[in-house]
Amino acid sequence: MPAFPCPALGAFVELHADREEQILLQHPEIEDRFTELVETTLAEPDLVDRRADRPEIGVLRFWPDLRDGHFVVVIVRSDRDPGAESLRYWVVTVYITRNIDTWKSMWETR
Repeated sequence: MPAFPCPALGAFVELHADREEQILLQHPEIEDRFTELVETTLAEPDLVDRRADRPEIGVLRFWPDLRDGHFVVVIVRSDRDPGAESLRYWVVTVYITRNIDTWKSMWETR
């Protein structure tokens, strides 16, 4: 199972094979560059959206060469493993959006 560094979270983010498979079934438009998009978005995000009232964290990066300019959104969750001293993070989903304001309004109403 790959794990990608995310300095903004101060941790590695796991990507389970079953999640990757499900994400690519739902978003085949990112299949050719999937690993690059996830790895770079987590390593160098433009925005990290954490909310105290929800377990998900939105990690976003703008890609000017992706469909004439789109954001990649990586949704991450975390929990504390029993007996572990630190949080464990993993990818829930990945998708692209053209407009960050649309993403923010969708995120705020969830």
